[in-house]
Amino acid sequence: ALARAPALARALADVMTAPAATPRSAALAGWRAVWPPDLLRQRALHAYGLQVLLRLDGRGLQRFFAAFFDLPAPQWRAYLSGAASSRELARVMLAVVRRLPPDLAWTAVRQALGREGPALLRGLRGR
Repeated sequence: ALARAPALARALADVMTAPAATPRSAALAGWRAVWPPDLLRQRALHAYGLQVLLRLDGRGLQRFFAAFFDLPAPQWRAYLSGAASSRELARVMLAVVRRLPPDLAWTAVRQALGREGPALLRGLRGR
């Protein structure tokens, strides 16, 4: 939240100096500053990843993280740092799925096709 403070301050300053400024326009500008489309996509991807992890038992988690940390360090570091774009996150996630045993890969795919799938797709579109 603090990292987005400068963008939020700029957006609110810009909208509040507009002659037609309203509380609604200020709130919308603030929301867009805090949650630009790529951050919404990142959030959707992280939420999807979390849902996959929550479906795994202890052994599945071990195998998942073995595949995750088998990636080149720059990839898993980018994922964990929060500095990666949604496109980079998606690439890392696909690389993990490719390294997973088939049953775990299917769990990840099934999650995307299941009940949470529409929310994931909306999030990836930035809505």
